Amino acid sequence: MTNPPHHWSSGMINGLCEDVEALACVALCPCVVFARNAKNITDGDASFFRTCMTYALLGGCWGTLACYVCGPLGYWFTCIPCYAARYRKQLRLKRGLPDVPLGDKEAHFLCHPCALSQEFREIKSWHSDIVIGPSKPTIDMPPQEAMAYLKGIQEMKR
Repeated sequence: MTNPPHHWSSGMINGLCEDVEALACVALCPCVVFARNAKNITDGDASFFRTCMTYALLGGCWGTLACYVCGPLGYWFTCIPCYAARYRKQLRLKRGLPDVPLGDKEAHFLCHPCALSQEFREIKSWHSDIVIGPSKPTIDMPPQEAMAYLKGIQEMKR
C-alpha cells in the first residue's frame, strides 16, 4: 500500500536559507546529519553509528573538503551520492514524495549538500507537531490539576 502523493516541505535549493540550523549542520558535520536522517527514515533500523561511519569511510569527510574547493560537485570523487540515494528513495516512498525535479541519484550527484539538507528539513517537518509528553513534572501536582494538565496536552495533539 502506498501513501498518497505529497510535496516536499521545502525545495532543494530555495529552502536552504529557510533553515539555518540545517544548513550549518550539513556544512559542518554532514556524516552526523546523514546518520540522523538514515535512522529516522528507517524508523531506527539503521544504526546511527554504523551509517555515520559508513558515510565517513566512503569519503564523506574528504568529500566535504572537496565540496568546499570544487563546489557541490566535490562529492563526485566519492561513493557518497550512490549510498545516500538509497535512503532518499526510501524517504520518498515512505512519505509519498515525488522525485521531481531530480531523481534520487541525480539530486545527490548534482548537489549532495542541498539534497541532504532538504531531507533533514523534511524529516524535521514531520516531527514539528509531536508533543512527547508533559513539559513539566506532574508528580508534585494535585491529582485534579495533573489530570487537567494532561487533558490539555491531549487536546493540543488533536
